[in-house]
Amino acid sequence: MPNLSFREWSFAHRLAGVVMAAIALFTFPGPVIAVAGKVVREADVPLMTVDGPLYIVRQPRTGRVSVHLIFGYSAPPHEMHYVEHLVWLNVTGATGDRRDSNAWTTRHAVGYWLSGSSGELAEMLHTLAGVFAPIRLSERFAAQERDIILRERELRMAMHPDLRIAWKMETFLYAGTPLAVPVIGTPEEIRNLDIRNARTLHAATHRPERASLVIVGDVTPEMVHLAMTRAGFPDLGKAVRNGLPRLHLKRPVERLFRFRESNLRLVWRRAVTLSKPVQYDLLEARCALLREILRSNLPGGLAGPLLYDGMLVRNFDIRIRAVDERHVELRFDAAPDGKVSLRQLRGAFEKRLAETAATGIPQRTFERVRKRFDAYWPDWGNRRETSEWLGRYVLRRASALRRPMKVAELRRLRRNLAGAALDDLLKELAAPGRTAIAHVEPGGNPDDPNPHSAACLYGSHCRKRGGSSDRQP
Repeated sequence: MPNLSFREWSFAHRLAGVVMAAIALFTFPGPVIAVAGKVVREADVPLMTVDGPLYIVRQPRTGRVSVHLIFGYSAPPHEMHYVEHLVWLNVTGATGDRRDSNAWTTRHAVGYWLSGSSGELAEMLHTLAGVFAPIRLSERFAAQERDIILRERELRMAMHPDLRIAWKMETFLYAGTPLAVPVIGTPEEIRNLDIRNARTLHAATHRPERASLVIVGDVTPEMVHLAMTRAGFPDLGKAVRNGLPRLHLKRPVERLFRFRESNLRLVWRRAVTLSKPVQYDLLEARCALLREILRSNLPGGLAGPLLYDGMLVRNFDIRIRAVDERHVELRFDAAPDGKVSLRQLRGAFEKRLAETAATGIPQRTFERVRKRFDAYWPDWGNRRETSEWLGRYVLRRASALRRPMKVAELRRLRRNLAGAALDDLLKELAAPGRTAIAHVEPGGNPDDPNPHSAACLYGSHCRKRGGSSDRQP
């Protein structure tokens, strides 16, 4: 093969596809593509392909592609966040790549991505392969990046004041698990970051056999494999993943937190351990459907007794999250109406939740909301809508170190959304669990920091000043 540049090779490959498609124009009805050297109908090629650690989602006729490289890890999150910064600067600084790109870190995974035109796939893979290379930044540069992370933390706290509330509640709800630890870390932890430790952590985690590769766009599996070869992308092998750690919640207990802010509101969060595990995709769908029911003004919902009829709240929201196959979190946020106190609002919510759990969701309510719930999944007969949905779905699952379900399995999930299963889920959420309640009230002297101000969010003196209280449910 002549020594072509990435752009020359990409152009030649695309030109060959155009020629093959032109030859087959009058042979096949509808759009055609080349697969394994043959011309086939585009509609006959699956939209999603899973090949070990390689996930490909086709989005035909968009002309665009995004490439995502993901690694699991079990180190302290703030250390991996620092590694992520250094690695991506190491890569993009070396290549001068100016495409849309980014990098991210969660409590269990780190990822890097690029997007561009489909013809640039090999170039993007070549750039992403640099993630595996050793970090060669200077110690001085790495120290500057450490200061940038400190400013990033300050900016987050300023722009999202609810973060300090969320971190405090999660530290209690998920004590002893990775979910209790903020990804960005404390100021002290950030100042102690060291490039030598970062290089060691990078070498241990950013390895081909630990990676997953997600490619979403106007490509075929054949194009992807050819581009990987052309780019010299390393063989991912069987990809030994760092799966999600097994979660164990501490004993059910309730803790009340008090915060001082301008807006009066209640934040109520409960994490429970289910009596038996449920397949994650099914559990996530049940949580989403139950949320829609509880947010409704139908019998069994909360909008009537709290908002429209009871006039206890000015606004509220419900969120139900499948943490994993055995754990679910229920969250209720509300601003009280008139002279309703936070304690009264909390009591009314808990009472209504217990009543609905005891009597069950009315069948007519379940049927009405379930009909609207079809929009949770795509119109499986619409290939464009399905491909867009699958792109988001596969990326979410890979980023969470989970295996995506096959399309046929996803299409069968709806039949398992029975009312009895939702009743069981609601009963477990209404039962005693690990519960964090935040009363957010106006007031406080800005010159005299309250016990939960950002300045002492991590200080042991917060507990001594009576900022929270525990009680058994």
